[in-house]
Amino acid sequence: MDIIELQTTKSFGEFSTVKDATETDTSAFTAAKKRAPWIIFLMFAGMITSGVIGQFEETLESVVVLAAFMPMLMDSGGNVGTQSLAVSVRGLALGTIDMKDLWRMMRKEFSTGFLIGLICMMLITILILLFYGNIMLGVVVGLSILVTLSISAVVGIHVHGTNSFSLSLFSFFPG
Repeated sequence: MDIIELQTTKSFGEFSTVKDATETDTSAFTAAKKRAPWIIFLMFAGMITSGVIGQFEETLESVVVLAAFMPMLMDSGGNVGTQSLAVSVRGLALGTIDMKDLWRMMRKEFSTGFLIGLICMMLITILILLFYGNIMLGVVVGLSILVTLSISAVVGIHVHGTNSFSLSLFSFFPG
């Protein structure tokens, strides 16, 4: 049982990019040193997102209720991207995928994200129509979730997949 627990801990650490920072005997400084680069990268990615949102400031001012849906869109996109990332990490760890599979996997993940986005688009459009009585708002948010989930699925596998595949060619698996 200890071996299974150790392997599970290692797998979760690799998946969440905190490899070797999940040990209980690791100091806070060491754990922070291993985690900080990813958090800093995500912070800069968030700044890019803020810049994109800033480009739509006039639209957001005219339809303030759109801002209420931004966290849902970002969270859903992050969740879909994480699912795609998990698929690529698992496949690479098990040796069931390699570089030649990258484009096929990206097409599959885009299609998966699109189908999930389509379901979410229909659901959110109906819910917004029921709660806000505004079909146009429902369509705008619905299309936004469709595009967000479709792109996030590809980004999740592309960013991790491309880096991991490239590094795995040199027998280095970053998790």
